[in-house]
Amino acid sequence: MQNFLHLVALLAALFAVAAAGRFLARLLRLPSVIGEIALSVLLGPVLLHAFGPAVFAAVLPADVMGLLRHVGEAGLVLFLVGIVHQLDHGVNGLRGKAVGRITLGAFALPLLTGLVFAAWVLWLAPAEVRGTADAGALVLMLAVAMSVTAVPVLARIVEERRAELGRSADLSMMASMLIDTPAWLLLAVALGLAAGGLGGVWVALAAIAAGGMLAFLGFRLLGRLDVRASTYRGSSRGCSGWWRSWPATGCTRWG
Repeated sequence: MQNFLHLVALLAALFAVAAAGRFLARLLRLPSVIGEIALSVLLGPVLLHAFGPAVFAAVLPADVMGLLRHVGEAGLVLFLVGIVHQLDHGVNGLRGKAVGRITLGAFALPLLTGLVFAAWVLWLAPAEVRGTADAGALVLMLAVAMSVTAVPVLARIVEERRAELGRSADLSMMASMLIDTPAWLLLAVALGLAAGGLGGVWVALAAIAAGGMLAFLGFRLLGRLDVRASTYRGSSRGCSGWWRSWPATGCTRWG
């Protein structure tokens, strides 16, 4: 119970910090999400410097931080689901060739710059820059870091400035979703390489496959439920009075 109250207090404090960052961003005519992120990132170092490690550990204990991380991850997943749902039902008229060209250009160029940066780290930079990182994991990590688009941040900017962006808002969101899908898959492979070489890669690929299978099964299940609900609604329109409370089969059978 104490950890729960601590978590609620931290969430309230974070909401207040985000509101302050949003206010400052609007004063500077920046997207609100920029101020929210900037002020939230600065919060930790400021607390640590101003009050010391003891107070910092008391405000943000490890067990509560774990709960806070889970809440953040759940919120991120729900936010991304909402974005995909909006794109699936609210984007019309986007040409496939236009989306493909923008996606390819926006993904390939940063990916190449990441590969060049990785080559510099491996062959030209001082040894301490690379440290003990696995070469394959390092190359993939830097390439992905340069090419990923941060869909939640872009979604907030697009939502706030949709009137100014016009059709390019939907185009940029669609391209960013298509970019981040392979980018996060590559990130999983990079983490697998860093964790255990090829064995870690197989674990990452197995996790991706399991997640894809669950997503596919969920999609099919929800699709069937939606079809049944639509059939029931369509059939019930032909019924009157107390027949509307009966299944759609009763309406079709008895008229």
